[in-house]
Amino acid sequence: MVRLDFHLVQLFFACMPSLAVYLVAQYARYEIRRMEACIYISCSLLDCMPLNWRRKRRKKKEEAKAKEKEKELNAAEEKEVESNPELLEVRVRLHKLEETLKEIVVESKKQMNSGQTKAHEGGNEK
Repeated sequence: MVRLDFHLVQLFFACMPSLAVYLVAQYARYEIRRMEACIYISCSLLDCMPLNWRRKRRKKKEEAKAKEKEKELNAAEEKEVESNPELLEVRVRLHKLEETLKEIVVESKKQMNSGQTKAHEGGNEK
């Protein structure tokens, strides 16, 4: 009886690699058939795509819609600006002020950096 149990265990372990290969092949065959069905039956493309592809496609559509809405808003603003020249003048002045402010910030950063390097050099000389 002991020998029979031992031989059954050995048979089980000897058959495991073959069983694993068989199961992987069956799974691959299933996936191949599913992909072929998507191509030949021309099922909806979304059903066949992996989730990340679906998300990317959905994201692209949302971005396209957002761009379209932005263009519509810009067109509406341009029409409004064209109808009101004072608004156009205010916007031009606002853009000039923003540019000037950016230049001031850049110059102040440069001065702070040069002041810090001088402080480091002065500290080294002492």
